[in-house]
Amino acid sequence: MIRHFKTVDYEAARETSVRLGDCLSEDPLARFVVDIVFQVKSGMVGRGDIAKLNSDRQREEAELAVFLTLKEPTKGMRGEATEWASTRTR
Repeated sequence: MIRHFKTVDYEAARETSVRLGDCLSEDPLARFVVDIVFQVKSGMVGRGDIAKLNSDRQREEAELAVFLTLKEPTKGMRGEATEWASTRTR
């Protein structure tokens, strides 16, 4: 499975606000609740941050994990995320 990463307009993203209602379907049968682990990092980020995020997700028994940073993902970060995602979808 090939992963494609999009480039973010950081200035526009900072000005964007999202309401939870904007993200939910109008159909109540399509709504679901899952546990999510969020990590926000600034400064130097790397593959180890993604590995730690996955470890934290497993420890908390969360279904999803979100890593938020303003830095571009490194090759190692992409590789770690791709490896993790490919083992979850098998």
